[in-house]
Amino acid sequence: MKINFTKKEIISLLISALVLGIVFGFDDGRDVFVLRLWFTDYMLMSCLGLIALTVMVLGHKWAAARYSSKAEYNIWGITRFGFKQSQYLRKNFLLKRIPLGIILPLIVAIFTEGKIWFAAVGMMITSAMHEHRIGRKWIHVPDYEEARIAFAGPIATMIFMIVLGLIFENVGLEIWKKLIMVNTALLISSMVPFPQLSGGRMLFTSLYFFVFTLTLAVMIGLLVLFVPTIPALISALILAVLATAIVYFKREV
Repeated sequence: MKINFTKKEIISLLISALVLGIVFGFDDGRDVFVLRLWFTDYMLMSCLGLIALTVMVLGHKWAAARYSSKAEYNIWGITRFGFKQSQYLRKNFLLKRIPLGIILPLIVAIFTEGKIWFAAVGMMITSAMHEHRIGRKWIHVPDYEEARIAFAGPIATMIFMIVLGLIFENVGLEIWKKLIMVNTALLISSMVPFPQLSGGRMLFTSLYFFVFTLTLAVMIGLLVLFVPTIPALISALILAVLATAIVYFKREV
């Protein structure tokens, strides 16, 4: 099945990249603020954010296509701020959802002066392509398929980071290091167990699935810049399996 992007998705990706540019470039590391230099760094970080985000979204879309479904990228948001009917956004409200993917990353960047990168800017809206699901057990997208689609994005980012780590080992240019750091922030932020994020979708489907992926993501993110890439991957896999086993036995015993 062909993977493509709608005009709405492209606009959402560009807006998300501009937000990520502020998140990653808020603190440019210079002692003196120079607008021209800061803006140059901001545009670079926006481009790196767009690359990282596109890789993750492609992972989601590939998995959705395998399950005869459609995954559409949108800025992360919520349609309610409580459980009461009055706490839903009104139908005639200017915004369809509260754009947490813009608000929270910018708030964290401002209040921490760019020291903490919270990069959860987008979410995937999954829907079944009924005409392609003929013959499958379920006409809708069941929870376990939703979890696998959510899992595919972080896995695509991890694979990309492994490739970047191998390149960085041989080339050593600062740009590759920055791209790894941007992917790390995006990866770990997406695993925060909030509604509509990958972490939330996996947690509400399978705790063990979530623990394995979260541990793998954090370990790869922490190790890939400081340990040779292949040993980092092996170590991350071992730790992820151990963490999942510990949670399993603690719950079952």
